[in-house]
This record gives sequence, structure tokens and C-alpha cells, in this order.
Amino acid sequence: MKNTRANSTPGRYEQGYFEYFSFLLCLNRYQIEHKEWLESCFHNSIGPEHPKFLDAVEIRALLMHEATHFLDLTTTAWGHEYTVRKALLMDKIRSGQPCHRQLSVFRLNTAEIEVHRALLEASKTSLEGCELQHCLRTDETYGPHIAIVYSHSQTIKHVVPLSMLAVIEGHATANEVIRKILDISRLDTIPRRISMSQIEDEFDKHLFDPAMTEYTSLLYLLRIHFRDFTLLELLQAFSAIARFSLDIDSLDMAMLADFVGFAPTSSGTVLAMDMRRGSSRAVICFKTILFIYEWIQDNPRQEASRLALFKGTPSSAIQESWEARGMKFLGAFAKNIEFQASITTLKSLEAYPDHEIISQSMQHNSKKLLQSAAGTYEFSDLCLLDFMLTEDMTCVTAPLSMTPAASDLFENHYDIVSKVNAIYRDSSDAKFFMPIQNIQGALYL
Repeated sequence: MKNTRANSTPGRYEQGYFEYFSFLLCLNRYQIEHKEWLESCFHNSIGPEHPKFLDAVEIRALLMHEATHFLDLTTTAWGHEYTVRKALLMDKIRSGQPCHRQLSVFRLNTAEIEVHRALLEASKTSLEGCELQHCLRTDETYGPHIAIVYSHSQTIKHVVPLSMLAVIEGHATANEVIRKILDISRLDTIPRRISMSQIEDEFDKHLFDPAMTEYTSLLYLLRIHFRDFTLLELLQAFSAIARFSLDIDSLDMAMLADFVGFAPTSSGTVLAMDMRRGSSRAVICFKTILFIYEWIQDNPRQEASRLALFKGTPSSAIQESWEARGMKFLGAFAKNIEFQASITTLKSLEAYPDHEIISQSMQHNSKKLLQSAAGTYEFSDLCLLDFMLTEDMTCVTAPLSMTPAASDLFENHYDIVSKVNAIYRDSSDAKFFMPIQNIQGALYL
């Protein structure tokens, strides 16, 4: 099935999802009689003394997971590009014009998500104790990509394609667990320790589960390089890396391609070209984890201070680790130009109020998310759409709710979203890319 939705982590697969085409945040299995309870969780009015406090912690983690997807789509360069390309496709479909070109361009974004499930090779062997290697592969449908190879006793057990699904789901999982850790910190000492131990055990179980790689493959990579980090430190560091990867502007992306270290092969050349067009952001996430580790390790005299920087201010450590390789970032100037261009394009299209949603989210949320992970904030600090209960279309009101209302989005734009979904799901999975045989020579990166 085509991935137009992002689901919460297993154990709650059926409880919630985020609909990328419409921005709708959805909860399953709940109806209008649950509205008051869910809003109490949203507004953090269920205290530790409440008999269902731990249930509220789980609900709030679910809400944060889905909210992270919404924030990634509305406050990052990756999300804005995705939305502009979707809007251009939606506009052609609304006007009844041919849309093959717009659909093919949009698939450049969606294929980077779908590649995970399409090319995953997994056994039932636990990831714990596996050795990791990575290599470049080329698929006739999805093109060149990095494959993470898990081996045990010199036998390949799993091959996991590096994908944007791992970035966005890893990011949502990180913020989900951050929210849980901070919420259970309100408990007294003994129940807090018990709950924290349960959270850590559950996280490790998911980390080693081969069925969970779309959520944990990049978190696993970070964990094996920084084993001494507390779980909270690890998750906050990953959130910073994910945000960096999602929000770097396309001009800086083009320059980063010169530093990723691909061997001068045809596949590496095509992947680097993708990055120079602002694609393959998962490579940035993957390489940043490896480069930060190398940066910390390569100078024994500064190892302790660099490690402390990464723990305390991970975004600063990320930038310094790339600058140490020769990268010079353009900063906010290029990012602001791209954002304004996206908003201008979205305002010119009338099929869906994308520009209203993104503008509000950028105004209220973007500066906060530059400072700290979404999971560290209360919901009252974040401007979100209301959640919809799919059982009866009841809206659960967010503490800081944006307009238009989620119910209005559903009622007024259901038809066009359904048409886009249908055309997208019936389309070919193929992503267009430069054929390997057409490359003359190689780029020495």
C-alpha cells in the first residue's frame, strides 16, 4: 500500500496516524464519549495522583508522535518541498488537467519514504549483537540508495534500505519517548524509577526488533556509537540530527554532497546528484551520525568537551562536525528565501489551504524547534491542528489550535484529497533518476 500515512509505533499501530496529503492528525478507536478524557491528556490536567495517570502518559506519547509528523511537514524545508509538489499535483487534478509530470515529480519525495518497505530484506533474527556495514545499491525502481547490512556469524541477516521513512518515524519515536520520560518525571521516586525502567526496556526491545527498523534503524546506529548516553540524551541528540537533515536548505544540501564521502562509482555519483537537487536527505541523517562520532574521536584532547557539547547542545555539535570537514553553511538567508518561495507558490494554488497551515506553524513553532526537541515542549506551547476521531469525526481540541479547523478541512476538501489519493495509489512506484549507463565518468567526492 502506498505510504500516504505515518503510523504510531507498534503496540499502537491502530491507534493513530498522520495523513500527509491533508495534514489531518487522526486517532482511531475513540468516539465522542472519549473527547473529554483525551482533551484532559492534551491539556496535561491529569496529575500523578490520578488513577489513570500512566494511561494519560501513553496517550500523550501517542499525540506527540503524530504531532511530530505534522511539525516536520509544516516547519522544515523537506516538508515544504513535499507540500508544494503535492499542491501542484492537487491543482492539476482539481482543474481536470493532465498531471503525469506533477505526479512524477511528487514521487521523488514519496519514493524516498516507500523504498523502506519495498526493498527491506528481514529475517526473524534479533538485531542485538549484529555487525553493521553499509554499501551502495541500485534498484531499477527506486534508483541508487544506501543499504544497511546486519550480519551475524558472518551471515547476512537483514538488509535495510536507508529511507526517509526511517528519518521521520525515528524522529517521531524519539519525541514520543521524550514526552513519556518527562511526564513520568512527575511521579514520586520509586514509581518513577519503575516506570523509567519499563520505558528503557520497551525501547531496547523495539531497538532490536527486526520488524521495527522503519522506526529504529537510525536510532540503533546512534545508540551503538554512543552507548554511554542516557536514553533521554540519545533521543534529544537524534531529534537534533533529524531536524538538521529535514530542515537544511537545498543550497547547503548541494554543498554537503561534496563531503559525504561516496566512492567514485556510478551509483555514488547519481546519489550525490540527488543530494545536489535537495533529495536523499536520509543520507545527511546517516552521515551526520557517523561524522559526529568521528569528530569526537579524532582529537583526544577535545574529546570530552566535544562529547559534552553533543550531549548539551547537539545542534551546535552537528554544525561543528560538518564545518570540521570543510562545510560552510549559508545559514538562515537561503532558508528564508526558499520558505518565501514555497509560500508564494502555495498561495497561488486554491485546491487546499496549505499556505495557511504552514504559515501558522512556522510563525508559532519553528523558533521553538530550533532550540529543543518537540517532545520537550508542552502541547500548549505548540500550535497544532485539532485531532480527529475517525470513528465519528469528533474533533479533540488542541490547547493552541490553528485555523482552519480540522473538521472544516475534512468537510470542505474531502473530495480533492480522495481524488489525489486514488490517482497516487494507482500510479507506478517508479522514481525517475539518471540511468547509470548515461553517466560519463565519475564525480570524485
